[in-house]
Amino acid sequence: MTLTQLKALLHVTAAKLDENEDDEFVIYHFRRLVDFIISSTRTSAISSNESLNIGIQCLTNLCCSPHRNKLLIEALGSDDMRDRFVASLECILLQTTTDYDQLRKSTISLLCNLTRDSLWSTRFFHDRDNLVNVIFSCENSFNDLLPILLNMTSDAYVRRRICASEKLRQNVIERFATEHDPKRLILLSGVIKNCCFEDDYHMILLDPSSKLIEALLAPLCGPEDYVDEEDRQMLPKRIQTMVGNPSTVRSDSNELKVTICQALLQA
Repeated sequence: MTLTQLKALLHVTAAKLDENEDDEFVIYHFRRLVDFIISSTRTSAISSNESLNIGIQCLTNLCCSPHRNKLLIEALGSDDMRDRFVASLECILLQTTTDYDQLRKSTISLLCNLTRDSLWSTRFFHDRDNLVNVIFSCENSFNDLLPILLNMTSDAYVRRRICASEKLRQNVIERFATEHDPKRLILLSGVIKNCCFEDDYHMILLDPSSKLIEALLAPLCGPEDYVDEEDRQMLPKRIQTMVGNPSTVRSDSNELKVTICQALLQA
């Protein structure tokens, strides 16, 4: 596809095609875009950065509903084609230079659209288990990838994948414990809450060595809290020093506090 064709298609798809738009029309463009993306990422140096970015934006605009996401599966056809498509997206995510920042952001937006749908979140992790490692290995992009990780932990397979790996599990807990940005804290707490649905891993998650309880309780602590000495001694060491301390600042995010409480209740 030429740059001119892609720009024209972006203009059309940005207008939000009617949900009742002819399926064959949508599938036709899905196939053209997927073929273009796969061929553009086949070489070691990703070619035509601008064109590829626009192509991914077109796909993002088209993937606006569960029905459209199902049509994308149909357009891909075979398991092999789906694997190649996911591998192409992984290839873009792994580009580390600033030249690819916008391309990575567009790819993340596409993945956010797709992984809201259980059909795609399941397929991504079952078909390309590498994507878990890709998300956790992209240190510079991890925060941008958090919405995708949260979407994907709605799937039991993904939750177990994280819970079963000490490295991945502790990565999430430690990031939550040291994060200060409210939006990222909410996303990380959502990942933890989803992982707490896995009953088989409660003993691991609640083990004092994981420091999960300590991390979850910290944002709930405030200077006005009162805990008697006997109960205080039952709390994690760090929390003992935070409860009722005049220098302790309780999180002012109700969404964060609710998500933390849901995680604690689930665990």
